[in-house]
Amino acid sequence: MTMVWIKTALTLIVILTALLVGTNTATADIYKAFNRFCMENFGAEREPEIYRMFGKDLKIEEKGFWEHISEKSACICFQTNLPAKTYMEYGASTAYGSTTAESERCFSLHIHYPRNLKANTEYHYRMVALDERGNKIVSADKTFKTKQITDAIRIPDDLDGPPYTLDKENGVYLVTEDINSDSTAIYIRASGITLDLGGNTITYNEKPQDTSACGIRTGGRGFGNLAIKNGIVKQGKANSGTEKPYEIIFDPFFFYHASDIEIAGVTIIYSGMQVGGLKFNGGENNSIHHNILIDRGTELFNRHIGTNAISFGCANSVCHHNLVKRCRHRGIGVGSNEEIYSNEIYVDSYATNSYGIMYYSSRTPIHDLTIHHNRVFGTGYHPIGIGAGYHAKDVKVYSNYIQMQGAEREERWSGGQGGGDPTGQLHPVNGIRVQKGPQENIEYFDNTIVSKGRGEGAMMRGLWVIPHGNMRDVVFRDNRIIAIAEDDKAEGYAIAALGTDADNPDELVIYKNNTVISNICNVRFADNYAYGGKHRFISNTFVRSGDYPDYKTIRFGWRGWKHESYGHVFTDSSFEGRASYDEVAFDGAESDRCDFAVQWTLTVKTLPSASISIKDRMGKEVFSGETKADGEVSVALTQYILSREGKEFLTPHTITVAKEGFLPITKTVAMDKAREFSIVDLRQRKE
Repeated sequence: MTMVWIKTALTLIVILTALLVGTNTATADIYKAFNRFCMENFGAEREPEIYRMFGKDLKIEEKGFWEHISEKSACICFQTNLPAKTYMEYGASTAYGSTTAESERCFSLHIHYPRNLKANTEYHYRMVALDERGNKIVSADKTFKTKQITDAIRIPDDLDGPPYTLDKENGVYLVTEDINSDSTAIYIRASGITLDLGGNTITYNEKPQDTSACGIRTGGRGFGNLAIKNGIVKQGKANSGTEKPYEIIFDPFFFYHASDIEIAGVTIIYSGMQVGGLKFNGGENNSIHHNILIDRGTELFNRHIGTNAISFGCANSVCHHNLVKRCRHRGIGVGSNEEIYSNEIYVDSYATNSYGIMYYSSRTPIHDLTIHHNRVFGTGYHPIGIGAGYHAKDVKVYSNYIQMQGAEREERWSGGQGGGDPTGQLHPVNGIRVQKGPQENIEYFDNTIVSKGRGEGAMMRGLWVIPHGNMRDVVFRDNRIIAIAEDDKAEGYAIAALGTDADNPDELVIYKNNTVISNICNVRFADNYAYGGKHRFISNTFVRSGDYPDYKTIRFGWRGWKHESYGHVFTDSSFEGRASYDEVAFDGAESDRCDFAVQWTLTVKTLPSASISIKDRMGKEVFSGETKADGEVSVALTQYILSREGKEFLTPHTITVAKEGFLPITKTVAMDKAREFSIVDLRQRKE
């Protein structure tokens, strides 16, 4: 049975289970099915790029370590370079004797909760990791000592509830047993509070609610300087959701204009319609790290509002080492002045506008944002690994690993508020998306992006770039971009170089020093979403992988639609595996204007401050300038322009070098590759 049929069968099982035994069982089965999908499609043994990027030998990385030691529990977090199943051994001696549960599938981030400990006791522990190949590593012995929290207000012993109200300024609260609440579990109504969940489970929303019911939330505006750690918060069996997410909230965590918040070592589980995991509505100076989020739901009412595992539009804040084991729509939604790093995110999308990490603003530009060293995996309806829309400036996205897996089309999204009826549409998965504008000073570099797909309606895009005439200094450099069709039904391309304004001379989107690998298409200008734009490719390597019969290095147009796309430039490209400038297809209407120029860099070495004039084959001057103090000048010259009509050659070129007091020299050069030559024999004029 093929993977496509397995996934379809699992989906049918989930639907039938929901009809027979109810929502909670169905949501559990959805997560189990997604686990199986991840084990079958993601991992180092299924994608060698993981070994290439992170190494071949399993290691425990100290930089991902974090611990919180409580009274009768602890939270230990660590990271492995490769995906692995892990557990902890712990006890009063190096004989250990107790273990935490092994993770349900292989991850690179790991969070464990040793429980039922004794206060004021030293414990030994070690971390155990087992990779997909069966390799096992064990850390050195470590120790921690539990403490007696003498000044804590104990929940439930010292408070009435649920819901429990935490209103002591700078108070320390300790949860001492599992808690169940019909509605909201905990309200925070003071600043300076430390809440230790004690390794226990807080279950909220056990009964259906008509008004907001959250796990833990601030009970008003502006409460801050809070710390919440070490436990589990999950939505109860009522599984309430809403079609009014701005008015009624069922999220496990909700903070309203709250600043100086730390949330760490918490597992968050939820499933209601339009319910997210951890939501910040405003605030700054927040730190979200070493948490687990599990979304067991599928329903969205509004795709524009979306559903985030972490909604994190907080200035001067960090979000790192969080493990999103599944989300139905978006992993982390971010804002300005933030650093988002070393998170691991798995997207199982049920609506368009789905992202692993999304920065997006339709008003004030998002700015001063860095997104780095994250691992993002995705599948489902139209997911995007990392993406931007509308206004952004001064953003760096680097050293991320993104893997997207397309499968046969499923009608997961019925439209809802915001539209987008998917019937008959393609089912794309996308690595990185940059759309609209204005966007300026945006850099994507040193990322690895793998997009694969199979089945009817599946489409892959590695980079999906849609300038609207107002992108400036948007650069993709030194990335590794891969798009692979896994059967003859899927389609796609490593780079979708699209846009809306082919006539804009100021558009500046640059691709430099990237390695672009595909068995189907390396670069496409115009598809079913957009066309136009100006794209410049400099010193990239284009690789054909395999022998897919319909492979083309470059494609224009879309299935007879009228899609003009012209003025693109390729400079100093290199090719491997039979990729070439001659592997080009024009798929759009024959009346389209479609073209690109092939250029090569000419470096001339002569005397300092010499005048250089270069004319093309038609006698048109294409460069005029002076050499620098070192006597050099470099310029990209066009060999030919390729369009539907064929190649229009503009070389050989004529170079004239002149300097005051010297006789000029003229030379002719054919620019069919990058060239460098010297003109140092200028003869001085006689007086």
